[in-house]
Amino acid sequence: MSIRELLGAGPSVESGRALVSWTQELRGRILRGDMMFGILSADEVALAPTALRRASDFGMKEALLDLGNWHAMPPIGEPDLVGARAVFREAIAAEVKGAKLRFVEFVWFYCRETATAEEQTEVHQMAQELSERDDDGHATYLSGLLTCNGFGTQADPKRAHELHLAATSKGNIDALFELSLYREMGIGVPRDSKVAMEFLQLAATLGHSRAMYNLAAYLATGRVVPQDLAKAAEWYSKASDGGNVRATANLAMMYARGEGVPQDLDQARLLFDEADYMGLDVSDARASVGL
Repeated sequence: MSIRELLGAGPSVESGRALVSWTQELRGRILRGDMMFGILSADEVALAPTALRRASDFGMKEALLDLGNWHAMPPIGEPDLVGARAVFREAIAAEVKGAKLRFVEFVWFYCRETATAEEQTEVHQMAQELSERDDDGHATYLSGLLTCNGFGTQADPKRAHELHLAATSKGNIDALFELSLYREMGIGVPRDSKVAMEFLQLAATLGHSRAMYNLAAYLATGRVVPQDLAKAAEWYSKASDGGNVRATANLAMMYARGEGVPQDLDQARLLFDEADYMGLDVSDARASVGL
């Protein structure tokens, strides 16, 4: 059923689910190039916020989180942070599961420079309350970020380190990556590059995209660990598969130069095209290798 047919369907939970499903599949379709090949039109994509609002009106209140996410990070077009903030607050008022946690993430990652003192305090309190009962450590990890940076509270790197340790004990790999940074830079704890590398390698092995990228960079440069271009290429490839566009660009450079991998200009062009499509300006990198 087309999106216009879905929008024209009568109000029901089933219709709401179908609308949410359509918009969730939409991001993947855009990323794989359906618009570029003419399979998907910009007019269809523009209907996504309407579809999610309609789903919410049909009783699928959890669609508000998808709507807020769409405003905050649309796959095409400019973000609408004001709209996102309003929708996330609406979701909190509707007691949508996970709405408070998503609001904390949104304010920290998208609005930390513009959040008022009152909103910072509100967000920190939310993170604290959520961290007292989270099972996966994500709220505790967020609380650690806020505490380290003095967002809504007094900055306390030592306490932040403790929170990240607690989050890691619950299996949170984002906190594990943060611990590698704290140890490498001596944030709240003595600097220890060896321990930092252990945290980084574990986070990378568990699939953390930034950890995989950083480990690849260390291996490529020989910093902290012995230089190993072949392993660097492997980790850049894994990070690229995990969505790290800078890893994609770096891997393209390695294929163009034949560093750690057999030289393959066609593969380099393909990877540069992929990075460019994902929004990274690779024009200088292309030029530096004659592509």
